[in-house]
Amino acid sequence: MDLKTNIYQFLLNISIFSLVLAALTYLANRFELVGVGFQTTLYIQLFVFLVTTLVHVFLMRSATAKIRIQKFMFNFMLATTLKIFIYCGAFTVLVLYGSNLIAEQYTNLTLFAVLFSYYLLYSVFEVASILKFLRKIG
Repeated sequence: MDLKTNIYQFLLNISIFSLVLAALTYLANRFELVGVGFQTTLYIQLFVFLVTTLVHVFLMRSATAKIRIQKFMFNFMLATTLKIFIYCGAFTVLVLYGSNLIAEQYTNLTLFAVLFSYYLLYSVFEVASILKFLRKIG
C-alpha cells in the first residue's frame, strides 16, 4: 500500500469515525447528557479532526522516507508534543475569549473535558492507524 492510498484510506476512516462521534454527541445533547451545545462541540471536533489529519500526514511521510526508526520515533514524539501545545493554546483561547467566540457561556472544566475527550479519542484512532500502516510496510 503506497502513501497516497494510505492517506486516502485514513481520511475515509477518520471521516466515518467523526460522523459516528458527531452522531453520539448529538444524542448526548438531545438527552441532555452533555453540558455543552452541539454546535460548540462540532467546532471543537472539527479543530481536533484537522490537527489530527495534518499530524497523521506528516507522520506517514516520515514513516515512508528512507530513515531509521529512531528518526521516526523522534518525529512521532515531536508531533505529539506539538499537538499538546496546540490543544493547550486552543483551550487558552476558549477560556480567554470563549464568551466572544461562543454565544453561550460554559465552565472551563466543561470545555476542557470536551476538548480532552476529542483529543484522547482521535489520538487513539491515529495511533492505531499508524501502527497498522507500520506493520504493513515493515
